[in-house]
Amino acid sequence: MESVWSKCKWCNNIYGTNITRLTQHFTYDFSLKNRSMLELRAYKKEGSNKHIRGCSSVLEKLKLQIRELDARQRGNVTLLATQEKASRASREPIDEEEAMAQAWWEGAREPGEPIGMEQDKTEGTNLTCIV
Repeated sequence: MESVWSKCKWCNNIYGTNITRLTQHFTYDFSLKNRSMLELRAYKKEGSNKHIRGCSSVLEKLKLQIRELDARQRGNVTLLATQEKASRASREPIDEEEAMAQAWWEGAREPGEPIGMEQDKTEGTNLTCIV
């Protein structure tokens, strides 16, 4: 996982996602939620009221950065799946027009009926397709 860093403007403490205990002001931990979403929980420590406001804004900023990071990672998974699909398609060249015609005829005919023939059940006539 990438590191996300931020700095408190009040006390200049640096916070990062790769550590679980930040400073005397806050501790927080990350847990996987539904195997995809990172959840940030901040715990206020007693006796640290001096910089609570500044550090709270830092934690909110970190939460946003983590959401963006998570979204980018999920986007990368989608991109990889798309690239794999394109890679597979390039290895097996298929004539697009032929594939569309095949798919249409496969859906239009009854099982066991020869390809290229479709029987109209209502009128009893045969339709022939010449490809």
